[in-house]
Amino acid sequence: MQSIRCPNCGTIMGGCSSKSHTGEKHCYYQCANCKTRVSEKKIEKQMINFLDDMLDFFLLIDNTYKPYLYQDTEKELKKYNKIINELNIKEKRIKSAFVDGIVEEIELKDELDLLKIKRK
Repeated sequence: MQSIRCPNCGTIMGGCSSKSHTGEKHCYYQCANCKTRVSEKKIEKQMINFLDDMLDFFLLIDNTYKPYLYQDTEKELKKYNKIINELNIKEKRIKSAFVDGIVEEIELKDELDLLKIKRK
């Protein structure tokens, strides 16, 4: 809306339509200032070309940078999986220490609660 400007004077053009002698409807944009007319079909063709170019650009960007984005995601996933595995090992050691009588029940609960928070 209100973004098509006259190629001659730069004034915002308004939409208009008319019918030909055969009854076919023709849409166009007309400048209120200098009465220049531009066919809607011409604007539509240029807009489709522009959108095609934009789509090509975004597909190029997507295909170019996607491997890097996935690579970063994989690194982060490996990092967090390593942390979770370390927490699981620590949990087993704490439980084993409780069974062996090295750790009291209160300490066990505190440590398990702390591990639960770290996992989240």
